[in-house]
Amino acid sequence: MEAELNSMQASLEQRFQELASLTRTLEEERKQTEHNQSELAAVRQSLQQAEQERDAARNEQNISQAALSSAQAELSAAQVALAELKAEQETRYNELAILTQMLEEEREQSEQARASASAKPQAQPALIKATQTEPTVESSPTAPAAKPEPEPEPEPELQQPVRLELTEEERQKMKEFVALVAESGLFNAEWYLKTYTDVAAHKPSADNPAEHYVLYGGFEGRNPGPGFDSSFYLRTNKDVLDGKVNPLVHYLRFGQAENRKARPDNTKVKK
Repeated sequence: MEAELNSMQASLEQRFQELASLTRTLEEERKQTEHNQSELAAVRQSLQQAEQERDAARNEQNISQAALSSAQAELSAAQVALAELKAEQETRYNELAILTQMLEEEREQSEQARASASAKPQAQPALIKATQTEPTVESSPTAPAAKPEPEPEPEPELQQPVRLELTEEERQKMKEFVALVAESGLFNAEWYLKTYTDVAAHKPSADNPAEHYVLYGGFEGRNPGPGFDSSFYLRTNKDVLDGKVNPLVHYLRFGQAENRKARPDNTKVKK
């Protein structure tokens, strides 16, 4: 009987040991599970943060892409506008060159006509005598005939603006050029007439000195005022000289925007 009790007691102790071992194993597994769950939560949090950063980067990329597309569109529009502006400027420049060329041709024709007129010989004395009235009864037949007074030499005329056979549109453009010069701060009518007395002495030119400058003065190297040197501008801008464009008209329409110099630095304009 006692032997059976000892056997049962030994068996119970073994069961208790096994149960304790299982309990320790379960506790270790529970702790390991909690540790794994904690690591998993950290991984999930890191993954979530990475996804948020990825989404933010995508949004920033989309914004940058949109800004880039907008900038490219603006650049394309600006390039188109610049091309149109250059084309329009070239057209206006050509129109100005054509009008100036016509003025130059008309001026040359006018000079040739004046030269031909001044080169004609005066009437011969015999012809003058033949056309004189016969002496009256009261006059002495022996009295020598009075010599005709020589005709005065024609005074050289100042070149005056030539009225061209232009179309109404071309005439209007030329008026606009004259108005552009007259209203600019670089043309000083009083200074122009005081500096160039031959212009002041010629009434048609004195009445409209800006027109004289546009048609003639600029090409003759005359200055519109102390702030602009016509000769310098033509000398330093071969395209204007070759195109026979009035220097101040070109400067006001194109040269000023292109940062071309109106006169030499630190110098006074020569008369």
